[in-house]
Amino acid sequence: YFQLGTHRALFEGEDADDEEEPPDLTPCTAAILLGIATVVTSFSTDFLIHAIKGTVSSWDVSQEFIGIILLPIIGNAAEHYTAIT
Repeated sequence: YFQLGTHRALFEGEDADDEEEPPDLTPCTAAILLGIATVVTSFSTDFLIHAIKGTVSSWDVSQEFIGIILLPIIGNAAEHYTAIT
């Protein structure tokens, strides 16, 4: 609060007189999208858990190996791909 409230001029750009852009989403629309994303994430997580159970039984690997080794590698690969593109 101290920096943004009392030293506001230090953090303003040179074009401080320009109007701010209107938000892309209204608060209601953002809340609805957040709810939808939460529901989709929960279904995706449930699907992933069932897929891991099938993978453990068919590949004869432990759940710990999948959770500690495979999932982070796959998650980081997806994250790096989106950072590059």
